[in-house]
Amino acid sequence: MAYAPTTWDANDVITKDKLNKIEQGINTASKLSGTDIDADKDWNGKSITNLNALQAGTVNGIVPVPPPSSHLITVEPVTIDPVTIASYPGPYTHTGGHRFEETRLSFVIPSNLSDHGIPASHKLVRISVSYRMVTGTTNSYSRVIINGVNCSPLRQELTWYGSYDNTITLSIYVVAGSTLSFTTCNTSNNSSQPTISNIVVKLEGGYPFGSFTPAGYSTIAGVPNLPIAPYNFNNHPDIECTCDFDGISATMGDKKARPYFPQQPNAITLAWKPDKTWTSTQPFLQFYRGRT
Repeated sequence: MAYAPTTWDANDVITKDKLNKIEQGINTASKLSGTDIDADKDWNGKSITNLNALQAGTVNGIVPVPPPSSHLITVEPVTIDPVTIASYPGPYTHTGGHRFEETRLSFVIPSNLSDHGIPASHKLVRISVSYRMVTGTTNSYSRVIINGVNCSPLRQELTWYGSYDNTITLSIYVVAGSTLSFTTCNTSNNSSQPTISNIVVKLEGGYPFGSFTPAGYSTIAGVPNLPIAPYNFNNHPDIECTCDFDGISATMGDKKARPYFPQQPNAITLAWKPDKTWTSTQPFLQFYRGRT
């Protein structure tokens, strides 16, 4: 509270009550709570340290971009010891008599992987896919199609005369619930080649994917109950993070959401870019916290 000085008249007597009032006024003025904020203050380069919190709306300032690294929280993936979630020994032989591509086997990644330690929020799952292809027919091939999109690194092909016997293994990210289709094709003749076998899918971890409201930001960032705002998402080739600011959408990967920072969006959504259903690289999402 502000100090109210006594108005002194000529010949007034200094009593103990008036002296006590003076001392109480000095005591009050020595505390920040007893100071009237009546003008701007130049802190002359000095810092305010050991501060617990600032009430919202009391500071009219600019958050530096980029913020200090101590204020950034990087969302880490959940990793587990690889566990087999699909195993199909085969063999699966191409049907002779035609030259069309045909699906020999389809497998759906389970939507709920909590029994393996993957939280429901981490729907982008890292899997290892392995299979063997054997053929002696030129221009015969096999491939893996994920939700209708070719996964080119998992294609195997014999492009010239001879024989082919190879096992390919690749770690990729797909969304839980995705369908993996293993196909074969023979474009040279009517032989029942190629043959695929030893199909194994292993689960290795997960990363947040889908839509999240502010109530879920701190959970996926691993800092429960701490108010934070999304700050950065890498310019990922296959995945985009979109922020919803009261109905206005702004993407993070290309920094279109940056002008809104540090405003907290109503929701963020990690989703595939058009015609994408898998990726070989993990996303990178960061949040900002206003105090450490």
